Amino acid sequence: MNMVLRVLIVVFAIILTSCDREPLLVLGMEYQGGRIFYLDKTGKHGLVAAPEDLLGRFPWGCPERIIQGVNFTFIGAGERNTNRIVEVCGEVTAASMCAALEVNGFDDWYLPSKDELLLMYENKEFIGNMRNGTWEPYWSSSQFEIRRQAIVHNFGTGRTTFENKDLEFWVRPIRSF
Repeated sequence: MNMVLRVLIVVFAIILTSCDREPLLVLGMEYQGGRIFYLDKTGKHGLVAAPEDLLGRFPWGCPERIIQGVNFTFIGAGERNTNRIVEVCGEVTAASMCAALEVNGFDDWYLPSKDELLLMYENKEFIGNMRNGTWEPYWSSSQFEIRRQAIVHNFGTGRTTFENKDLEFWVRPIRSF
């Protein structure tokens, strides 16, 4: 075998080996306990939604309280918001149900922030099993302090609203990778 051919075989083997270690991630792919609905610019990090909504509807919690530090709406804020809600509210909430969830070996689920929830809505076809009837509101972990309410996105109408935190709405946990 000539030297050039041996080098090509070695290079090809290295490429195949490196491809096996880092899978190509795409939206809708089953990955780390759920389905990918967001990838960052690197294509190596993102967000997955749990395979199903939590069973039943849940309140956001702490209806008459303003919880400091949970008004963040940006992508990446959901985990922080969830941890703070669980820390302050001593009741069963949408956030505490997400934090207690274990699916497919993963136990770091959380309630999405407003912007994370909007990404879920925009990419719902990649997630699957999302509600889309006339009135299908999902909680975000983002609070609207001025009104002592929390932010909801209705997957039926496509509208974002502020709702009283004692109301019970749908919950779809997410996690980051």
